[in-house]
Amino acid sequence: MKSAILIGTASAMLILAAGCTKKEAVTETLPEVTVQPALVTEFREYTSSISNVKAYDSVDLVARVKGFLIKCNFQEGQDVKKGDLLFEIEPDQYAAAVQSAEAALLKAKAGQKDAESNYQRHKQLIEKKATSEKIYENTEATKLKADAEVKEAEAKLKQAKLDLSYTKIHAPFDGWMSFKNYSVGNLVDTSSGKLATILRSGPVKVDFRFNELDMLRLMEEAKNSEGMGKVVVELYLQNGKKYKYTGEIESYDNHVDQNTGTFTIRAVFKNPDNELVPGMYVKVRVLAPKTVRSLALPEEAVQSDMSGDYVYVVGKDQIVTRRQIKTRRRDNTAYVLSGLKEKENVIVEGLTKVSQGMKVSAKVKSNVPEVVK
Repeated sequence: MKSAILIGTASAMLILAAGCTKKEAVTETLPEVTVQPALVTEFREYTSSISNVKAYDSVDLVARVKGFLIKCNFQEGQDVKKGDLLFEIEPDQYAAAVQSAEAALLKAKAGQKDAESNYQRHKQLIEKKATSEKIYENTEATKLKADAEVKEAEAKLKQAKLDLSYTKIHAPFDGWMSFKNYSVGNLVDTSSGKLATILRSGPVKVDFRFNELDMLRLMEEAKNSEGMGKVVVELYLQNGKKYKYTGEIESYDNHVDQNTGTFTIRAVFKNPDNELVPGMYVKVRVLAPKTVRSLALPEEAVQSDMSGDYVYVVGKDQIVTRRQIKTRRRDNTAYVLSGLKEKENVIVEGLTKVSQGMKVSAKVKSNVPEVVK
């Protein structure tokens, strides 16, 4: 009986010893997170809008007289100079019409000369009372009719010359040709529609829309920065690439569209390499004239719920604290307007592992931008 008690006691001591050893082996494992200090930076507010590029000037070339196309002096997609001959319509009938009108004018002038001479003779006779009043009035009427016939002939000659000039279609400005819609040999007239389109070379325009509040803010900023010409306009292409030239606001519409509550503004951009093709969709950004100093964080560090934006801050004691903040998000960056102090460590990686009051093992992120002085 005594031996059994001794054996039981020994077994209990062994179990207790084993339990103590296991307990001593357990160590606390803290969640690992990456933090980034909130540093001061500068950014510009901007307002964006979606729009499309337009040629500064665009002209549809059309036939103003009827005839067969006999020349097409450009390559499709080619740059042309102002005054270059682009299309020519068969001119023969219009040249003949000019000659006929010139002959008619000569005939009318001959009749006018004879009528004028007869009128002057009878004018002298009536003063001497050597002819009747009726004969004098008839010569005066003949003279006026001859004068009218000359004017009519001159007008017809002018129209005939215009029609002849319309057989040649020239470039109205330096520009970029479209595809042609008619080839040489086609019969064209005023109902044929456009033969081709020419777009002016050089700068392009982008018309975009702002709502009334954005427009009022822009006008106020322009006033403070000495006019619309000082407002910077950026352009982003469909692939997200920023266009290398900034634009200037050239003009804006004279009314707000009551259906949409928007206001149309026009910006002009340099286009020396024809990178901006009319019709392409772009994103317009109008930058505020002045920069704003703010704390900056990567956008993924900021979370949101019904109460607004918040971040998790890790203190010196490695304890996590939830912090409500106000932000302005731009281009994957959250600019913190309030709720955070400079150089506080904010969790940027491992957010799913943490909660308010938890203790963590924090590692500071490398390659963090330096503080703006």
